[in-house]
Amino acid sequence: MKISLKKFRKDFLDRILELHWRHWTALGLAGTVEPEKCWLIDLEPLIVSTFTIGLNDKRLLNGALEWLKNNAFWINLSRLRRIGEKFGVKIPNSDEELLAPKTTLLLIEVLKSINRKKTFTKFRTHNSESNSYEKIIKGFRSRGISMAPKPKLYSSLLQLSLRGIFGIDTRVEVFIYLLFYEYGNSNSIAQETFHNQRNVYKILDILAKTGMVERYQKKKIKNYALKNKKYWLKILGVRRPPKYLNWARTFLVLDMILKEALIPHYNNEYLLSSLFRDIINEIKFIGQSLNIDIPDPDSYPGDKYFNPFVNILFNIIDRLISDVKTPDWV
Repeated sequence: MKISLKKFRKDFLDRILELHWRHWTALGLAGTVEPEKCWLIDLEPLIVSTFTIGLNDKRLLNGALEWLKNNAFWINLSRLRRIGEKFGVKIPNSDEELLAPKTTLLLIEVLKSINRKKTFTKFRTHNSESNSYEKIIKGFRSRGISMAPKPKLYSSLLQLSLRGIFGIDTRVEVFIYLLFYEYGNSNSIAQETFHNQRNVYKILDILAKTGMVERYQKKKIKNYALKNKKYWLKILGVRRPPKYLNWARTFLVLDMILKEALIPHYNNEYLLSSLFRDIINEIKFIGQSLNIDIPDPDSYPGDKYFNPFVNILFNIIDRLISDVKTPDWV
């Protein structure tokens, strides 16, 4: 199906915003979309991504700020910082960062001010007064649209359920990784979860000693696998587990496409086709997670890659905002 650049920009933005709203609605933010029930929600990538695209929907950004003000204790600040730094990459063919480091510092300051029980208008920031994010934050007013999340309500809030047990700790993301992957080692888990590798190694070693995980050697690498997955899901009260996706990588590439698509001087399909080629490996990673084949850019010279890529991109987003039920754990 052929689509114009103007329609692509509008439809893609609408879909990305809906994706974020679904996650925030499940977390307790009042919205007009269905709450996310199928995909595991990962809090820190969601927050960073919301700050990355939030200027396109100030209602979403203000709602997220209200949720943070009321529920900041759920957040792993060091993990959020690492993910924010990851989003500080340069947009291809542009001098702009996806998320400016100063904006990440601003977000950290906001959360620190909440923890110190200060108002948003009194904290010091690293941004100038003209910064759009700072203006929104300093003009923030609670509107009563945020409730406390209820982890038992949706299996998609499994991360919060585990944080209720383990605390705001690296153990949570290690457990989630081992729950959804067949096995892993300290390096692969640290890269996937944005945690310190040494901490991950110590946790895996303790879990192996307690008998919760099985440790075995594979080509000089110590791998770990979670035992009795069905048992742990039963303990957690999860009858139908959510589907897992690396949301940090997924949000990063989707946000990058959105930011570049909305740059005014990107007014032709050739420039966006060039971006699509630059990020093809990241899109393939998402496609593999969803069993969606990505068209080979070598088969479409120049701007002819625009339409086949956009059609697949919409297919990916539609899959992420659909309510397809998760199969029983096998």
